[in-house]
Amino acid sequence: MAAARAGGDSDRDRAQLRQDVLRQNDRAQRLERRAREAMERLRLVSARSSADPAAVEAADLLQRREELEDRLRTESLRRRVTYLLAPEDRKPVIVEVSGDRLVAGTTLERDAPLALPLVDAGSAAELLSAWMAALPQGDRRSVLFVVKPSGVAAYRAVRERLLALPGMADVPTGLDLIPEDAFTSDRFRGGDQP
Repeated sequence: MAAARAGGDSDRDRAQLRQDVLRQNDRAQRLERRAREAMERLRLVSARSSADPAAVEAADLLQRREELEDRLRTESLRRRVTYLLAPEDRKPVIVEVSGDRLVAGTTLERDAPLALPLVDAGSAAELLSAWMAALPQGDRRSVLFVVKPSGVAAYRAVRERLLALPGMADVPTGLDLIPEDAFTSDRFRGGDQP
């Protein structure tokens, strides 16, 4: 009984310590932000009190740079992605999906990529399945869908139809989202290709 109580106390102590650390971390971040803001104001006031227009411009540029660095830090935190990996014996197929086309490839240059206009999700899924089956170790593949904003609906439709095809239900799939103007490889570039 005493051992169980000691274990409960230990868990409670760890939880309390975790909460204390989180509160102190939040407080430190607030203080750091306030210190940066105070330094920015000090630089700006010092530069503006100077009669030199170059000093004023330099202060403005420094302030703008710090704002951009803060935005970059914020954006990089938002872009942290956790990947669930397929078993090691699976070879990846990367399928980039936009609103009007699907491009598939592997990590090997010797495997010719597949590029299709996305007119019908069912046809695209069938062609993708046939292309994957023709690859070396076609039955030991995983699929990473890389989806652009314009391709979200197409991705859903193609994935649903692909996994409904014979032999495809057990194929591990993953998802990554990229900006509309991005691409995963030069092999996937070239919007003028079908």
